[in-house]
Amino acid sequence: MNSYRYIFLDEGGNFDFTPKGTRFFTLTSVTKARPFQIAPVLDHLKYDLIETGLDLEYFHASEDRQPVRDQVFTAIRDRFGALRIDSLIVEKSKCGPALRDETKFYRRAVETQNLASLHTE
Repeated sequence: MNSYRYIFLDEGGNFDFTPKGTRFFTLTSVTKARPFQIAPVLDHLKYDLIETGLDLEYFHASEDRQPVRDQVFTAIRDRFGALRIDSLIVEKSKCGPALRDETKFYRRAVETQNLASLHTE
């Protein structure tokens, strides 16, 4: 049987490099072999929360209240098993003007991360 890996990627922050923008830009990935057993658990949690009166369309860590986030993280921790989480954190104030274009920014960030991972593995 093949060894498949599923990668879920999310970004945080924004591409506003002015003082009004976020301080950091992050890319975080979760890698897991066959992660589908968690979906029904999260569905049940979502409906349990709706039935208690919480208006919840979907889970979103940056917008949900802390008690909701705690329940989601507990469900993941208790049922997900082995997984790999990688984060790339860029302090945007250290990016020169030449890297502030999204295409160049992403490419340079990923290239830099790949070089760093060669030294840590």
